[in-house]
Amino acid sequence: MSTVFGIHRQGKKIELVDDDLPEEYFQDDRIGDEFIEVAERGNSGWIYWNEEVAYFLNDSIPVYPLGNTAQGIYTIGDLKKKYNEQNKR
Repeated sequence: MSTVFGIHRQGKKIELVDDDLPEEYFQDDRIGDEFIEVAERGNSGWIYWNEEVAYFLNDSIPVYPLGNTAQGIYTIGDLKKKYNEQNKR
């Protein structure tokens, strides 16, 4: 299952009850204004960076799943860890 992860744009906040956005939020045109898409976890589990500079952000910055569940990824640090694990050969 693929998932796009985003971070809040500076100065904007959305109250989330859990780590998933409510279903009706996906039909709201504001989603592009509230979040910057930084990475995607593909169906194979691989992490792909949508914004290459996101790799250099602070590990503690929270990320939010914008399509499916978080699948254990809650911060930039979690994305980096998965990305680094997949690229070890």
